[in-house]
Amino acid sequence: MKYLVTSDKIPYFNVKQRLRVLGASAYVLTKPELGTLASLLHEDESIEAFVYGVYSGGWGMLVATDRELIFIDKVFFNLKVDELPYSTISAVDHSFGHVFAKVTVHARSGDYLFRRINRKCAAKFVDYIEKRTKQPQDNLLAGVTEAQNLNPRLNYSKNFQIPPTYKYYL
Repeated sequence: MKYLVTSDKIPYFNVKQRLRVLGASAYVLTKPELGTLASLLHEDESIEAFVYGVYSGGWGMLVATDRELIFIDKVFFNLKVDELPYSTISAVDHSFGHVFAKVTVHARSGDYLFRRINRKCAAKFVDYIEKRTKQPQDNLLAGVTEAQNLNPRLNYSKNFQIPPTYKYYL
C-alpha cells in the first residue's frame, strides 16, 4: 500500500499512532474520519486530544490540535468538516456517567453536543479545550488592568463602596 503524502500533510499511519497514544479504541481507529483528518492536518500541527461519539447528525469526531478544533463527520459520500479557531469557542460543558461521557462545545458557529464518548478521552479533551480557551481571556484581563493603571478614571472599582442603606437589599 502506497501513501500519497504532500509536503505539508502528515501520513495516515501517524494519525492512527497518535490517536492510539491518546486512548483511541480499536473501533475508533477503523473509522473513515481518520483519513480525512490526516488530509486536514499540516506537518507541524499536532493532535492533543479527541472525542468520537454520537451527535445530532450521527457519529462524528472532534479533534483538538495545537492550532484549532476540527469537527469531522464522514458517511459514504457525505463529508462535514468544520475548523474552529480556539478564539471562537466560548465554553465547554461535560458530564460523566458510569460508562460514557457527554461533551458540549459552545462556539460562535453553534453548539457541538457529543454523547457516548469514552470517559478518559472526554476528560483529556475537556481539560485541553478549557486550557486553550482560558489563555486568551487571561491575556484580555491583563490588558484591562494595564489600561486601568494608565488611566486613573478607570479605577472606579477600588473606591466603590455599597452605601449602608442598600446593603439590606442585596
